[in-house]
Amino acid sequence: MTIKGYYLDGKSSKRHEASLELNNHNGVKLYIYGPGAEHIGNELINFEAGSIKIESRIGNTAREIILENDQLFISYDNEGVDSLAKTLSLTRYQGSLLHKFESNLSTILIATCALVAIMFISVVYGIPKLTNAIVNNLPEVIETQFDQSLTLLDHSFLEPSELSQAEQSSLRYLMKPYYKDFEHLNIKIEFRSGFGANAFALPDGTLVFTDEFIALTKNDDEIISVLFHEIGHLKHKHILKRSIQASIMTAFILMVTGDLDTLDIVTGLPSLLADLTYSRDFEREADQFALEQLTLAGINVENFALIMGRLTQSQSHTHDTEEKGKLSKLGSYLSTHPDPEERIQTILDYKEAH
Repeated sequence: MTIKGYYLDGKSSKRHEASLELNNHNGVKLYIYGPGAEHIGNELINFEAGSIKIESRIGNTAREIILENDQLFISYDNEGVDSLAKTLSLTRYQGSLLHKFESNLSTILIATCALVAIMFISVVYGIPKLTNAIVNNLPEVIETQFDQSLTLLDHSFLEPSELSQAEQSSLRYLMKPYYKDFEHLNIKIEFRSGFGANAFALPDGTLVFTDEFIALTKNDDEIISVLFHEIGHLKHKHILKRSIQASIMTAFILMVTGDLDTLDIVTGLPSLLADLTYSRDFEREADQFALEQLTLAGINVENFALIMGRLTQSQSHTHDTEEKGKLSKLGSYLSTHPDPEERIQTILDYKEAH
């Protein structure tokens, strides 16, 4: 039995043509050819079986046989190496079983289906439950670490509000009675501009309303409707959950792929879609909270539907009719908010039921 390959002496990166054969003493003998050999013709080195290690077989890639003193023999003759391993009965050789598994189509399909199932269960059920467990057991001091969130936003894309101090004070006075029962959330009302018609909650309890949003509302009840929606985000700690979920998803994909460099647009797509799904669930939960609070406050929930419809129109992009038709389905799926029609219908259904 002769196995052809290359030899590295463990001291330099230079490799030499060589061959490996069984010797008469349950070991192997290595022949080195060419100018790298110290002797005329061939250089012969003998190795005992117990001093070598044969690496596992992976497909038809080159095999490594680790020799004494970091010396190495590399060969593409996988069948020959397998035969050598069986002959020597090397207890440290595990390539045969591994190669059988990776060469069996049924085993590959079963393993792939199992991996997909594990990923699906982890993303759809495991990560949300793990996130809830983490958030529910976080000390309050962690949430205080977000107290600079508004400052960071002010330095990035928010602009100072153009509402007068009297207008801002009047709006705070309007909202205060509706969040007095949620003092534990440390709610603070702030006004900004430069972000379109919008309102959003920050983890430290700050609720930000833009000038454009205030201008879009037709009455106080519409403002209170959105106030309750944002309080719903705070109450259920949605912002903190999204932050933790994003970190867990990144770690999960890194664990599956084994390489952070693979987190490109392709491998990141499942993470993106999962996070958008979580976000839509959060929006629905905040909507439900707002509807319940509006009912308790005796405010017609239609105000919520009206302002949500107006917000959707103001935030929509200006595409021609044909382009909208092509992208509407994809846009709805990739939106971090539920479909506007679904959302408004949910509000109207709630009104009818109550």
